Amino acid sequence: YLGNEEWVGLNIATSRVLVAGCGTSRLSGDLHTAGYPNVCSSDFDAGCVAHLEAEFGHREGMTFVVADMSKPQAEPHEELADASYEMIVDKGTMDALLCVDKGCAGMLCEAHRLLVDGGVYVVVSFHSPKLITALLTPSALSFEVTAVEQ
Repeated sequence: YLGNEEWVGLNIATSRVLVAGCGTSRLSGDLHTAGYPNVCSSDFDAGCVAHLEAEFGHREGMTFVVADMSKPQAEPHEELADASYEMIVDKGTMDALLCVDKGCAGMLCEAHRLLVDGGVYVVVSFHSPKLITALLTPSALSFEVTAVEQ
């Protein structure tokens, strides 16, 4: 999944990336290794965030935040300020929220709030592109959707 970033139209060297619902996945570290200098890992589970911080916290430009992305943040962490990311990566987080029917709309609103104008929201999902596209295209969100199936 790394090495073909030109399709998202970002300048890798200057882009800030948020991995929303990071869990204990190595994706954040892989993105940093691939050349993204500023990667924030966020999850509602403090244990997952602590695990990643222990593994990657020594890397300059990597940050770690405990936050529930399925709910609007009344007082967001400084790493979660409005329009602070060029790319948000959701690797299975939306899938998990859909399974428990909890917070998917809230997460999409948070993603919209956190992305800069023209930012990219990457969703990696086991659900059909038709379902994900339907979730991402309400007029209030104004996401432009490109489905890539592998």
